[in-house]
Amino acid sequence: MTRLRGPASASRDSDVSRLPALPTTSIRRWPYALLGVAVGAAAVIAAQQLLDSGSSQSVALEEVALATAEVTTADLLEEVEWDGEVAYSDTTTLTGTGGIITGSRQVGTVVEPGESIVEIDAEPVVLLTGSIPAYRTMSRDVVGPDVLVLEQNLTELGYDSDGTVTVDETFTYYTELMVERWQDDIGAEVTGVVEPDQILVMDGAVVLLTEPTVGSSASGPVVTLARQSDLGMTVPVAVADADEFDPGDAVIVVLADESELAGTVAVVGTDITIDQDGSTVDVLIEVDGGTEILVEGPVVVRSIGEEIRDAIVVPTRALVALAEGGFAVEKVDGGEAQLVGIEIGAFDDGLVEVVAGDLVPGDLVMVPQ
Repeated sequence: MTRLRGPASASRDSDVSRLPALPTTSIRRWPYALLGVAVGAAAVIAAQQLLDSGSSQSVALEEVALATAEVTTADLLEEVEWDGEVAYSDTTTLTGTGGIITGSRQVGTVVEPGESIVEIDAEPVVLLTGSIPAYRTMSRDVVGPDVLVLEQNLTELGYDSDGTVTVDETFTYYTELMVERWQDDIGAEVTGVVEPDQILVMDGAVVLLTEPTVGSSASGPVVTLARQSDLGMTVPVAVADADEFDPGDAVIVVLADESELAGTVAVVGTDITIDQDGSTVDVLIEVDGGTEILVEGPVVVRSIGEEIRDAIVVPTRALVALAEGGFAVEKVDGGEAQLVGIEIGAFDDGLVEVVAGDLVPGDLVMVPQ
């Protein structure tokens, strides 16, 4: 059962766009000549609209297959939907110095240390992990912390199988042999020398946020990426609704492709943002089992809300959207169908809660067949 909320909503409302297509009218009362009305049975209705002004002018008769449904009560377990956003707190752009892009990977791909990010002139640009960026050519007798990062990565990746490399800040003959084994394995030109544009040093795995076009120039920005650990999913929640979230609460995250992931509330923010939508705080959501398939963009977060007992409900198909706003149902009374304005609440499996309006259990309402 779903109740839809926007970022600044503090009371029950509904997202009309998620309802089935409904007829729209501003006429308050529609008398019908009923050829047959029964609970659960179809009725073919010839409807002639009577104008509120009392004019004798009529509109064309239209046959519509309708049925009636009974107003009932039900216990509802509410799911509340919130609009969220997947974003990264920091991004990095890999910049090329020339050449042609000859290989790329899809947006959302997680690149682990030792793997290729992109190919330029048929040479892979490889991700390494560390805190010192590649800023110069590394070859024999070069000394510095960047050499230490290189040696640490290549030994951890298994290219010093004979254990001859001393992992320190000095590029030795044995470092050169290790580099040659690595270059041969990844399909790069075997030189024993590492150029700064052959590697990208980041702190852990990265997620690709753009996909360069194969055949395009590699001069300038090539691909944008972010550390996987910098991924954040935030949901702006009205201050009045913030108490509906507690750290550890289970939620469902619905991605743009309608796939669903289990998630958990990590942090309920305390910093208040005030804009045209009102006052909100950010709720941080963590996705259970990792974030490797998430890319930046909008998401929907479903949380379990209150249990509503003995709610008065009608089928969602019975709703009529009014031109002046709001909803009504066509209540059958004494052989006549009359529009009755209602206020709606929560949705659950084809039913909608009626929180206000002249309806009681046992009443009949019209529904499309």
